[in-house]
Amino acid sequence: GTLTPDMAGWRPAILGGHPVYVSGRSVAWTWHGLVCTMIADAPPRTVTDAVAVLPRSAPASVIDRLGRGLDRLAHLVDPFR
Repeated sequence: GTLTPDMAGWRPAILGGHPVYVSGRSVAWTWHGLVCTMIADAPPRTVTDAVAVLPRSAPASVIDRLGRGLDRLAHLVDPFR
């Protein structure tokens, strides 16, 4: 998944030095093709500290993309591995 820049009700922000989207007590970001969402009832500083240490996507290199593709092909051959 990816996050679109025009998500209704969400605003872009930087938490812990990383780009995220914020809506009320929810924070969303992308990580390896997934959309992650954290919902917290905590002070803003605690949320910022937590988001700073959670995984997030970096631009995938060609080697990373090839590795994921080979892994998917191997899973097709042996889905129980």
